[in-house]
Order: sequence, then structure tokens, then C-alpha cells
Amino acid sequence: MLLCLLPLASTAIAGTVTITSPANGSSVNSPVHIHATYNATATYMKLWVDHVATTTQQNTNVFDSFVTLSNGSHLIELQAKDTATLQTFTTAANITVATLAVNPPATSLSPGGTQQFTENDSASTAVTWSATGGTISNTGLYTAGSTTGTFTVTAKDSVGNTTTASVVIAPAQTVTIESPANNSTVSSPVLVRATYASTVAATYMKMWVDHNPGLAVHNTNTFVTSQYLSNGAHLIEVQAKDATTGTLFKASTKITVSGGSGAGITVSPSAVTLSSGAMQQFTALDKAGLPVSWSATGGTITIGGQYTAGSTAGTFTVTALDSNANKGTATVTIQGSISSGLNYTTWKNDNQRTGQQLAETVLTPANVNSTHFGLRFSETVDGKVFAQPLYLSNLSIGGGTHNVVFVATEHDTVYAFDADTGGAPLWQVSLIPLGATTVPQSFVGSIINPEVGITGTPVIDPSTDTIYVVGETLESNNVVFRLHALDVTTGNERPSSPMVISASGFQPKEQLQRPGLLLANGNVYFALGSHNDIMPYHGWIFGYSATSLAQVAVWNVTPGGSEGAIWMAGAGIAADSSGNLYIMTGNGDFDGITNFGQSFVKLSPTLTVLDYFTPYNWSAQSQADLDLGSGGVLLVPDQTGSFPHEIIGCGKPTTIWVLNRDKMGGLEPSPTSGQSIQEVNNAVGGVSGNQADDHCFTTPAFWQQNLYFIGNNDVLKAFHLDPTTGMMTTSATSQGTLEFQFPGAQPVVSSNGSSNGIVWALNHSPTDTLLVAYDATNLAIELYRSGSLGSGTKWATPTVVNGKVYVGTVKHLYVFGPM
Repeated sequence: MLLCLLPLASTAIAGTVTITSPANGSSVNSPVHIHATYNATATYMKLWVDHVATTTQQNTNVFDSFVTLSNGSHLIELQAKDTATLQTFTTAANITVATLAVNPPATSLSPGGTQQFTENDSASTAVTWSATGGTISNTGLYTAGSTTGTFTVTAKDSVGNTTTASVVIAPAQTVTIESPANNSTVSSPVLVRATYASTVAATYMKMWVDHNPGLAVHNTNTFVTSQYLSNGAHLIEVQAKDATTGTLFKASTKITVSGGSGAGITVSPSAVTLSSGAMQQFTALDKAGLPVSWSATGGTITIGGQYTAGSTAGTFTVTALDSNANKGTATVTIQGSISSGLNYTTWKNDNQRTGQQLAETVLTPANVNSTHFGLRFSETVDGKVFAQPLYLSNLSIGGGTHNVVFVATEHDTVYAFDADTGGAPLWQVSLIPLGATTVPQSFVGSIINPEVGITGTPVIDPSTDTIYVVGETLESNNVVFRLHALDVTTGNERPSSPMVISASGFQPKEQLQRPGLLLANGNVYFALGSHNDIMPYHGWIFGYSATSLAQVAVWNVTPGGSEGAIWMAGAGIAADSSGNLYIMTGNGDFDGITNFGQSFVKLSPTLTVLDYFTPYNWSAQSQADLDLGSGGVLLVPDQTGSFPHEIIGCGKPTTIWVLNRDKMGGLEPSPTSGQSIQEVNNAVGGVSGNQADDHCFTTPAFWQQNLYFIGNNDVLKAFHLDPTTGMMTTSATSQGTLEFQFPGAQPVVSSNGSSNGIVWALNHSPTDTLLVAYDATNLAIELYRSGSLGSGTKWATPTVVNGKVYVGTVKHLYVFGPM
């Protein structure tokens, strides 16, 4: 059966969405007031305009919003997801938007009958009325003449806007179907509007579709509904029962439906890959607004649509069916192993710090939206999460195999959670020795509060199942840094772990281990800056053997001076394929011999300076607190032109520097001296907001020759990098609309090779952190924006892997994925 059986208008059964404004079939001004109710508890109510999802309101049974629409015909649909049953219900209204709106748009009258017409004019000018087939007053009251036929009422305002309404004058006790026209071709849902010409209201008016009974409305002479129908030919009949004689009168119209929504069921997600035993919540959008029943192969499914994958690998089907035999399906692929073996082991996923994860087969621009993607679960942790979550697949822990996400907190705790289901930690370990504490913010004057513990993103060696992490503790009133090597399956310390960090001239109290750790050359490297520029301090890099934890190298940025911190907004130290290291330093002394403040620096695996670039005005920048190293470095994947090996970075100054890693240039005599490949000024960073003069606290992400920046108080911007010239566009090729608050954000990219690119970022706020996703090919297309995740941390970086997004905030790990 193709007909959507609907209840009587006087009865509202569970699962009824009612649009109270605008009236179905009406003519309205823009902006349009949308008001709808749901007669149970809804997880969300969502507005669709012309088949495009717009506004979603969570945890409500009343939807209220205004939407700006162009003049013309529009389809309004309101969807509600029932909290108890997880079923989705929908209703629709067809409207016409006009500067001069006239209602009713159509009516039928018997000779001598009257109809009050009303107008709403957004131009706010005087309106005059005229009519054929009868007379109309200056207030819009129409009186039908004696001649039957179809006539017109016209409203015209003083600036020339004109709108007409249709009047059918028919003998008494005549049903007239004004919409749809006989033998017309229309799209679904179909606006059905009919009137009964009588001096008294009909006992009821009732619609029949293809000889099947549908909606009935009592005590009315006007019938309006929007009916979802399948493509093809249909017969619509409207019947009226005369209240005086009890006689039935009817009219009919034949139509062809082509395009539109159809009377089908859409199951979301439409396709998913699961491991054995994994669960997936499916939802069904039934265009008829009917409840559905679920069935499945390859596993089990609840009445609410929650599917549990069975033990047999293969491709299977989930089916949703309603009482009208409308059906929707989704495909489930059950893997023989728990996952593809994809890992995410270091800050921004690789040592070049590109931020790209090129093996994402689940998340695409088509399914990352508020309908099919959202928060799956969250876990509470014991401190702020500044470090990026890391991920390993197929780990054997506690007798089971798990995909695992690792979270490190400022309370010096490392957690291992099941990355797919969450729940109690698989393990957690505190790095605080007996009798020690984390470092109070007040003790060191840090911008991190109320405590400092683990700040820099750890690094994982999957070949040895070891995670390396630096913890900071307070012991007998002394600050101590330790490098820990932990077994990823248990959290236990490896042999020789932990190792106290020390070096000649190193004063732990004044230092902060902010940048992400680096695993290269068989060593673990980490860098330090300062707490809030509190003197005395230096920038430092330490190198330790990954196997023995013996110290193998130390570099002080300014051994003959001071400052030169390595902060880089949490970015990891970068490394090229030869094992050379790259960093940016902050304000400090420079002489190009032993002191390298305010510079890009290239170091050997043993931390010997190999090359550097220092802006010509480094001293003035330092004096103005315009740290070069407020941002981090990107090592661009090899290019085909004159400069195959590039490094790109930006800081508090207005400039983005594009440099040649093979010849970085040393001290720049002037901005036009040619030491750099390119210097792009005033392209990122806002002009107002917190610390507006500080332009950049980010590391650009890279994908398909695009560079993605999020400057301070700025929107996400893409720039194209020409592989032949090695130069980037000086203005954005596309950009988003959301302004990221101070200090900007660290973007990452997920894709399936060169397709399905998505840029992800976190908008930091002390109260309302947001996860935002964009189409990587056009940042004007914002795919998804989460609800508030509460208080966040600066430069927090989302981790996107195996169909999920992992976000650390203050006290929480949030996990997003397909819904």
C-alpha cells in the first residue's frame, strides 16, 4: 500500500508532530516563524526546508525558530526522534513566501457566500483589494456573485507588489479540490487543499488516495494536508458529509507524482563496518510519519534499532518496515578482525605534523552531519586534557582484544579506554610518586590551572607496545620532570623507567613541557618552554634512548643568553625522513652561534644545529613579545618543483614563512633579501578579540596541496600550495564562517586517500568548546557543529581514526561517531 494512513485530526496519538505555524498551504512573509510540537518526549526536533536539514533543537517537544526564505513555494518538514522508542516521526507543510501574503490562497463559495481575505505585507504599505466574480470590501471581505466559475481576488500594495487568490463559485453543497490540479505532475509531499461550499460546516471532510481512506477533519469546510506519495499515477478524492442532510459529496483529481521525498523510509547510517560484538544504533526516517519495525541479518536488533554484530564475517542487511509496507535498508559489513589495524601514535599523526589521516573509510562529507553523526559516549577523567588522545588497534588487554584510546591529564594520570564502547578504563596509572603531588599553578605561575602534570602529547612505539610520556610533579618543594615508558597493555613501567630529567643549567621550576613528544632515530625527544615568561628560563630539547632511557643528547636554545622557549602551541617536534629535527623558538637572545631565540631551527639527531632561519627584525619582535614560536612547524610532503623540501610556520607576528629545508637562509638581512621562499603577511589572524595583535598559535594542516590555518580570533582558511613554485596563495581559496576564539585552533584532516576530505577543529572556550567539521574541498560548507562540550583546553587537537573522533576537554574524553 502506498497510502500513508493518518489519524483523525481530533486525535493525537503518540508520535505526532504538529506544525502550528505556518499553517499548511498558507502564504507568509519572510522570515517565517516555525513553531511545532511533539506529543511525547523527543531527543531532538529538526527542521528541514526544501529537503535540506537546517536547525536542530535538542531535548525538547516544542520547536520554535525563524527562518529566512526567498519568495516562492517551499516545503517545511519537522522531524522528532522519540526518546523512549528511538523512532523518528515527521510532518510537513507546503507554504508560499511572498512580500505581500494573502490568505486563504484559494477557497470555494456558493453564490452569495462570503470569505474574509487577509494580507500581511512585509513592505508595510497600504493595500487595495479588487475582485472578479463578486465584490470585495476595502477590508478584504469577498461576497460571491451569482455566476459560477473560477475567479480572482487581487491585493496590491502602494509599491506595486501584487498577489492573487483563487475563488471557485459553485452550486451549494459542492466539493472543490483547489490543489493539486487535475492531470498535473507534482512532487511529494503533495499539497491537498479542498473546500466545501455550504453555509454550515460539514460534519467532516475526508481524503481518499487510490481508493484507500486517509485523513479526516471534523466540523470544517476547509481541508488542507500534505501527503507523502510514491512516484507514479494517483487518484485523490475528497469527501464532505453535509451537516444538515447527512448526504456525502465528493470531488476527485488525477495526478502524477515525480521526484520529491516519496513515501519511503531512510535508514541511517546507510552503511557501516563493525567488528564482531560491536553495536550500532540505527534510526529510520519514515516520510509517512509511521513507526517502524526492525529486522536484521548477521546479528540482532532491538525494537529501538540497536544492532549487535554477530560472529560471522560478511555483508548483511538491516531493514525498517512500516505498516504501509514502506521499507528502508542499510548495509552492515562485519569484519573478521576487530579493525583495520590503523593507529594514531603521535601528535597530528605523523612526524611531519601534517595532521592528515588518509585511511578514513567510515567518515565522509555525506554522513558527517547532525542527522547521521554525533556524540556516541563520554568518559570522566581526573584532570584537564591538554595532550591529544592517541590510538592503537587490536590490543590484547585483560583477555580480550580492543581498539584503545589513550588519554593523559594534568593530574599526572594516563588512561586506556576501549575506543569503541568506553566504560571503565582498561587500565589507568598515576605518575605521582609516593608523597608527591602535581605542581600547583600558584607554585610556578603557570597559565595552566589548578595543577600542572602531563601537558605535552605522549608518543607511542607500536613495535614495542610502549607509550612514552613526560610527567611533572612537586616533591619536597622541588619540581621534578620524569620520562616514563609504559606498557600499553597494562600501564606498567618498562625497565629503567621512569627517568628523572636533568642537565647542566636546567632549572625545572621555570620550565613547562608543552610540545608533543617525538619518536625518531631510536630516540624519544621532547622540548620545554617556560611558565608564562617567568624568568629565568631557556628553551630545551632532550633526547633519550627509546630502549634504555639513557640520555643521548641535550640542546639549550640560549646557553649564552636567556629565554628562547619552545612552546609551539603544543605542536610536536617535527622530523624529516633523515631523522633531522625542526622547531620554532620564542622570544630570546640570538647570535647565530650558540643562541637561537626567535628562529626556525634544524637539528641533527644528536641535537647539533644544522641550519636556521631568523627574521631580520627578530630583536624588535622579541622586545614586543611577538614570539615567532607561538605556532608550530609543518614539514610539507615532498614537492615536485624547485623546492622539494619545505617548512611552513607562523607565530605572533603577521607573517607566514615558507622556507627551504635544504637551505633555510640564516639571519635574514631584510624581508626582500630572498632567504625565504615566500613571506605572506596579514593572511591569518583576526583584527579584534583577545590578544588581537598575536596572529598565530597553530600548525597548518596539509592535504591535497591545501594548507589549513586557524589563526587567533579568525575563521578556518585554506590556501593552495603550488608544487612547482613552492609558493602558497596569498589569500584564502576558501574559508569557514565560524570565528574561532582566542587562541585559534589546531586543524586536522581525515580522508580516504584523495577523496572524502574533512577538516576537523575544536573551538576553544572557557565554557563552550565545540567540535566543528568542514568539507576539505570547500570550507564554506560546514558539515557539523557539536553542542557545547563545556570548558575546554587551549590548542586541544581532535583525533580522527576508524570512524570516530576523540576529544579531550576539562575532565572529559568525548567520543563522536556515526549515529
